[in-house]
Amino acid sequence: MPYSFDHIDRYIRGELTPRETSEFEEELRSDPELKERVEEQREILNGLRMGFNRELKDMLENEERRITKKPEMKRLWLFPTIGIAAVVTLLIVGYFALIDSIDTNDLYSKYYAAYPNVESPVARSEEADNNPFNAYEQGNYRMALSIFQELLTAEPENDALLFYSGICYLELNQPSEALSQFEETIMLSSPEFSRPAIWYSSLAHLKEGNISRSSALLNSLLDNQDLYSRKASELLDDIH
Repeated sequence: MPYSFDHIDRYIRGELTPRETSEFEEELRSDPELKERVEEQREILNGLRMGFNRELKDMLENEERRITKKPEMKRLWLFPTIGIAAVVTLLIVGYFALIDSIDTNDLYSKYYAAYPNVESPVARSEEADNNPFNAYEQGNYRMALSIFQELLTAEPENDALLFYSGICYLELNQPSEALSQFEETIMLSSPEFSRPAIWYSSLAHLKEGNISRSSALLNSLLDNQDLYSRKASELLDDIH
């Protein structure tokens, strides 16, 4: 069975039930592609942890230099273990307080723009009424989504229909539904829509206030020198 990013993420974090873990690992042993996806996602999460550790180390070193420059605060280092522990605790609390203070809706609004119609030219005849891309370009996302979903019943693995359905869901303020469409698009390994689907998935997680999952997806886009790599880098800078 296909597994979502969320399911794999919960497996890596040890959040599945024993039964779910057993079933997942049984399939993992027989599915090389699933194993590869798990390792890729594990590397993304490890990269996030390493990035946080580097940032924390820099913060600690800067704090130590600042403190040791002030004579009145040198007494803190009479008890080095207590001093370091206190600084680490404060910095960690401060780091996560900063994360909590991020206005994810503002960031979403700053970076979100509907994906252009690159699939179907808009016809001007009466037959255009049945063309979901015609409704999409006119901003009638509810109608476009209805037609996309109807077409998907006959073509459930059509990457364009899945991807544009996801955009329609975002336009209709339904990020959870959008994520399910984008995840299916990504699992198809679509050469045209995989990276855009990852980008919009990161925005959907951001809209839901899930910064960690948004950041994990953004980090996965940094490996290529393209538009999405640049956008991901800019958004990660804003997040951190």
